[in-house]
Amino acid sequence: MADFLIPDSFQLWHLPLLFFASLLGESFGTVVGGGSLITQPALLATGLPLNAAIATDNAGQLGAEAGILSETRDDIRKRWKLAIFLFIPLALGGLLGTWSLVNASAGLIKPIVIGAVSVLLIYNLFFRHKLQRLRLRKRRYLVMFAFLFVLGVYDNFIGIGEGTFLRFGAMVILGLSFMQIHGLRVAATIPIRFYALVVTGLAGLMAWIYLPFLWLGGFLAGRYVTKYLKQVPEKYIRPSMAVMALAFIAYLLFI
Repeated sequence: MADFLIPDSFQLWHLPLLFFASLLGESFGTVVGGGSLITQPALLATGLPLNAAIATDNAGQLGAEAGILSETRDDIRKRWKLAIFLFIPLALGGLLGTWSLVNASAGLIKPIVIGAVSVLLIYNLFFRHKLQRLRLRKRRYLVMFAFLFVLGVYDNFIGIGEGTFLRFGAMVILGLSFMQIHGLRVAATIPIRFYALVVTGLAGLMAWIYLPFLWLGGFLAGRYVTKYLKQVPEKYIRPSMAVMALAFIAYLLFI
Protein backbone atom coordinates (compact mmCIF):
# COMPACT_ATOMS: atom_id res chain seq x y z
CA MET A 1 0.00 0.00 0.00
CA ALA A 2 1.09 3.56 -0.60
CA ASP A 3 2.32 5.59 2.32
CA PHE A 4 -0.33 8.22 3.07
CA LEU A 5 1.73 10.15 5.65
CA ILE A 6 1.58 13.02 3.15
CA PRO A 7 -0.62 12.03 0.17
CA ASP A 8 0.60 12.80 -3.35
CA SER A 9 -2.49 14.97 -3.85
CA PHE A 10 -1.81 17.09 -0.73
CA GLN A 11 -2.44 20.84 -0.96
CA LEU A 12 -2.32 23.37 1.90
CA TRP A 13 -5.97 24.32 1.38
CA HIS A 14 -6.95 20.78 2.35
CA LEU A 15 -6.12 21.52 6.00
CA PRO A 16 -8.67 24.33 6.64
CA LEU A 17 -11.19 22.47 4.46
CA LEU A 18 -10.99 19.38 6.66
CA PHE A 19 -10.99 21.41 9.88
CA PHE A 20 -14.26 23.15 8.97
CA ALA A 21 -15.75 19.96 7.51
CA SER A 22 -15.02 18.19 10.79
CA LEU A 23 -16.35 21.12 12.84
CA LEU A 24 -19.61 21.17 10.85
CA GLY A 25 -19.96 17.41 10.35
CA GLU A 26 -19.24 16.44 13.94
CA SER A 27 -21.53 19.22 15.24
CA PHE A 28 -24.32 17.61 13.23
CA GLY A 29 -23.14 14.11 14.14
CA THR A 30 -22.99 14.86 17.87
CA VAL A 31 -26.68 15.73 17.84
CA VAL A 32 -28.21 13.12 15.52
CA GLY A 33 -25.35 11.14 13.95
CA GLY A 34 -24.31 10.98 10.31
CA GLY A 35 -21.39 13.42 10.46
CA SER A 36 -19.53 11.26 7.92
CA LEU A 37 -21.98 12.46 5.28
CA ILE A 38 -19.98 15.72 5.43
CA THR A 39 -16.45 14.64 6.36
CA GLN A 40 -16.10 11.72 3.94
CA PRO A 41 -16.91 13.79 0.82
CA ALA A 42 -14.44 16.44 2.05
CA LEU A 43 -11.71 13.79 2.33
CA LEU A 44 -12.56 12.46 -1.13
CA ALA A 45 -12.31 16.03 -2.46
CA THR A 46 -8.65 16.07 -1.38
CA GLY A 47 -7.96 13.26 -3.83
CA LEU A 48 -7.80 10.35 -1.39
CA PRO A 49 -8.96 6.93 -2.63
CA LEU A 50 -12.24 5.75 -1.10
CA ASN A 51 -10.68 3.21 1.28
CA ALA A 52 -8.18 5.77 2.59
CA ALA A 53 -10.94 8.39 3.00
CA ILE A 54 -13.08 5.94 5.01
CA ALA A 55 -10.13 4.89 7.20
CA THR A 56 -9.05 8.49 7.85
CA ASP A 57 -12.62 9.60 8.54
CA ASN A 58 -13.09 6.74 11.01
CA ALA A 59 -9.92 7.75 12.88
CA GLY A 60 -10.87 11.43 12.68
CA GLN A 61 -14.00 10.76 14.74
CA LEU A 62 -11.77 10.21 17.78
CA GLY A 63 -11.60 14.00 18.13
CA ALA A 64 -15.36 14.40 18.52
CA GLU A 65 -15.50 11.39 20.83
CA ALA A 66 -12.80 12.91 23.06
CA GLY A 67 -14.84 16.12 23.21
CA ILE A 68 -17.99 14.20 24.17
CA LEU A 69 -16.10 12.25 26.85
CA SER A 70 -14.81 15.49 28.38
CA GLU A 71 -18.43 16.55 28.99
CA THR A 72 -19.94 13.17 30.00
CA ARG A 73 -17.15 11.47 32.00
CA ASP A 74 -18.97 11.74 35.34
CA ASP A 75 -22.03 9.95 33.96
CA ILE A 76 -19.82 7.26 32.40
CA ARG A 77 -18.14 6.59 35.76
CA LYS A 78 -21.56 5.99 37.31
CA ARG A 79 -22.59 3.54 34.57
CA TRP A 80 -19.28 1.88 33.65
CA LYS A 81 -20.86 -1.59 33.70
CA LEU A 82 -23.35 -0.52 31.05
CA ALA A 83 -20.48 0.86 28.92
CA ILE A 84 -18.82 -2.59 29.05
CA PHE A 85 -22.13 -4.22 28.14
CA LEU A 86 -22.40 -1.98 25.06
CA PHE A 87 -18.78 -2.62 24.08
CA ILE A 88 -18.92 -6.45 24.01
CA PRO A 89 -21.54 -7.00 21.24
CA LEU A 90 -20.22 -4.04 19.23
CA ALA A 91 -16.69 -5.51 19.36
CA LEU A 92 -17.86 -9.03 18.49
CA GLY A 93 -19.95 -7.73 15.61
CA GLY A 94 -17.06 -5.57 14.42
CA LEU A 95 -14.67 -8.55 14.39
CA LEU A 96 -17.16 -10.65 12.41
CA GLY A 97 -17.77 -7.81 9.98
CA THR A 98 -14.02 -7.32 9.43
CA TRP A 99 -13.46 -11.04 8.89
CA SER A 100 -16.32 -11.42 6.44
CA LEU A 101 -15.91 -8.10 4.62
CA VAL A 102 -14.00 -9.56 1.66
CA ASN A 103 -16.34 -12.56 1.32
CA ALA A 104 -19.82 -11.21 2.01
CA SER A 105 -22.14 -8.65 0.49
CA ALA A 106 -23.68 -5.66 2.21
CA GLY A 107 -26.94 -6.85 0.67
CA LEU A 108 -27.53 -9.24 3.60
CA ILE A 109 -26.82 -6.99 6.57
CA LYS A 110 -28.59 -3.93 5.13
CA PRO A 111 -32.14 -5.37 5.20
CA ILE A 112 -31.53 -6.76 8.70
CA VAL A 113 -30.61 -3.32 10.00
CA ILE A 114 -33.51 -1.68 8.12
CA GLY A 115 -35.94 -4.23 9.59
CA ALA A 116 -34.58 -3.92 13.14
CA VAL A 117 -34.70 -0.12 13.19
CA SER A 118 -38.17 -0.13 11.56
CA VAL A 119 -39.45 -2.36 14.39
CA LEU A 120 -37.98 0.08 16.93
CA LEU A 121 -39.68 3.01 15.20
CA ILE A 122 -43.06 1.23 15.30
CA TYR A 123 -42.49 0.25 18.94
CA ASN A 124 -41.56 3.82 19.87
CA LEU A 125 -44.62 5.24 18.09
CA PHE A 126 -47.36 2.80 19.15
CA PHE A 127 -46.30 0.50 21.98
CA ARG A 128 -43.65 2.22 24.11
CA HIS A 129 -45.80 3.14 27.11
CA LYS A 130 -47.64 -0.19 27.13
CA LEU A 131 -44.50 -2.32 26.98
CA GLN A 132 -42.60 -0.26 29.54
CA ARG A 133 -45.09 -1.40 32.18
CA LEU A 134 -44.05 -5.03 31.66
CA ARG A 135 -40.54 -4.29 33.02
CA LEU A 136 -38.90 -7.07 31.02
CA ARG A 137 -35.40 -5.95 31.98
CA LYS A 138 -33.55 -9.18 31.17
CA ARG A 139 -35.29 -9.53 27.83
CA ARG A 140 -34.58 -5.89 27.06
CA TYR A 141 -30.85 -6.47 27.56
CA LEU A 142 -30.91 -9.59 25.40
CA VAL A 143 -32.67 -7.67 22.62
CA MET A 144 -30.18 -4.82 22.99
CA PHE A 145 -27.23 -7.24 22.84
CA ALA A 146 -28.50 -8.73 19.57
CA PHE A 147 -29.23 -5.28 18.14
CA LEU A 148 -25.72 -4.03 19.00
CA PHE A 149 -24.12 -7.12 17.50
CA VAL A 150 -25.92 -6.48 14.20
CA LEU A 151 -24.85 -2.81 14.31
CA GLY A 152 -21.24 -3.88 14.94
CA VAL A 153 -21.31 -5.99 11.77
CA TYR A 154 -23.15 -3.29 9.81
CA ASP A 155 -20.62 -0.62 10.76
CA ASN A 156 -17.92 -2.50 8.85
CA PHE A 157 -20.04 -2.72 5.69
CA ILE A 158 -21.69 0.68 5.41
CA GLY A 159 -21.65 2.55 8.72
CA ILE A 160 -23.87 5.47 7.66
CA GLY A 161 -26.25 6.27 10.53
CA GLU A 162 -24.79 3.66 12.91
CA GLY A 163 -24.49 6.21 15.75
CA THR A 164 -28.08 7.34 15.25
CA PHE A 165 -29.37 3.75 15.23
CA LEU A 166 -27.40 2.87 18.38
CA ARG A 167 -28.58 5.85 20.39
CA PHE A 168 -32.17 5.46 19.25
CA GLY A 169 -32.11 1.72 20.04
CA ALA A 170 -30.77 2.31 23.56
CA MET A 171 -33.37 5.01 24.21
CA VAL A 172 -36.24 2.77 23.06
CA ILE A 173 -35.15 -0.67 24.32
CA LEU A 174 -33.43 0.27 27.60
CA GLY A 175 -35.38 3.46 28.34
CA LEU A 176 -32.22 5.57 28.67
CA SER A 177 -32.24 9.31 28.08
CA PHE A 178 -30.27 10.82 25.20
CA MET A 179 -27.57 12.22 27.50
CA GLN A 180 -27.22 8.90 29.35
CA ILE A 181 -26.49 6.97 26.15
CA HIS A 182 -24.56 9.85 24.55
CA GLY A 183 -21.36 9.37 26.53
CA LEU A 184 -21.77 5.61 27.03
CA ARG A 185 -21.86 5.03 23.27
CA VAL A 186 -18.56 6.85 22.88
CA ALA A 187 -16.94 4.97 25.77
CA ALA A 188 -18.03 1.69 24.18
CA THR A 189 -16.81 2.49 20.66
CA ILE A 190 -13.48 4.25 21.33
CA PRO A 191 -11.49 0.99 21.86
CA ILE A 192 -12.81 -0.33 18.52
CA ARG A 193 -11.90 3.00 16.89
CA PHE A 194 -8.30 2.76 18.16
CA TYR A 195 -8.08 -0.82 16.89
CA ALA A 196 -9.21 0.32 13.44
CA LEU A 197 -6.70 3.21 13.56
CA VAL A 198 -3.81 0.80 14.20
CA VAL A 199 -4.88 -1.77 11.60
CA THR A 200 -5.60 0.71 8.81
CA GLY A 201 -2.50 2.73 9.69
CA LEU A 202 -0.29 -0.34 9.38
CA ALA A 203 -2.01 -1.13 6.08
CA GLY A 204 -0.95 2.28 4.72
CA LEU A 205 -4.48 3.65 4.44
CA MET A 206 -4.17 6.54 6.92
CA ALA A 207 -3.63 10.12 5.69
CA TRP A 208 -1.83 11.09 8.89
CA ILE A 209 -1.27 14.75 8.03
CA TYR A 210 -5.04 15.36 8.01
CA LEU A 211 -5.79 13.79 11.39
CA PRO A 212 -4.79 16.72 13.69
CA PHE A 213 -7.16 19.04 11.81
CA LEU A 214 -10.00 16.50 11.88
CA TRP A 215 -9.38 15.90 15.59
CA LEU A 216 -9.31 19.62 16.46
CA GLY A 217 -12.53 20.42 14.60
CA GLY A 218 -14.21 17.30 15.96
CA PHE A 219 -13.13 17.95 19.56
CA LEU A 220 -14.53 21.49 19.54
CA ALA A 221 -17.79 20.23 18.03
CA GLY A 222 -18.14 17.26 20.38
CA ARG A 223 -17.39 19.24 23.53
CA TYR A 224 -19.43 22.37 22.99
CA VAL A 225 -22.41 20.80 21.22
CA THR A 226 -22.67 18.27 24.07
CA LYS A 227 -22.59 21.13 26.57
CA TYR A 228 -25.47 22.76 24.67
CA LEU A 229 -27.45 19.49 24.46
CA LYS A 230 -27.55 19.29 28.25
CA GLN A 231 -29.92 22.26 28.13
CA VAL A 232 -32.31 20.69 25.59
CA PRO A 233 -35.39 18.90 27.03
CA GLU A 234 -35.59 15.16 26.27
CA LYS A 235 -39.08 15.56 24.76
CA TYR A 236 -37.51 17.39 21.80
CA ILE A 237 -34.56 15.03 21.30
CA ARG A 238 -36.42 11.71 21.10
CA PRO A 239 -38.65 12.70 18.14
CA SER A 240 -35.60 14.16 16.37
CA MET A 241 -33.75 10.85 16.74
CA ALA A 242 -36.78 8.98 15.35
CA VAL A 243 -36.94 11.30 12.33
CA MET A 244 -33.20 10.87 11.64
CA ALA A 245 -33.43 7.09 11.98
CA LEU A 246 -36.28 7.13 9.45
CA ALA A 247 -34.23 9.36 7.13
CA PHE A 248 -31.25 7.00 7.28
CA ILE A 249 -33.51 4.02 6.54
CA ALA A 250 -34.77 5.84 3.44
CA TYR A 251 -31.17 6.57 2.46
CA LEU A 252 -30.20 2.90 2.81
CA LEU A 253 -33.11 1.82 0.66
CA PHE A 254 -31.78 3.83 -2.28
CA ILE A 255 -28.00 3.28 -2.11
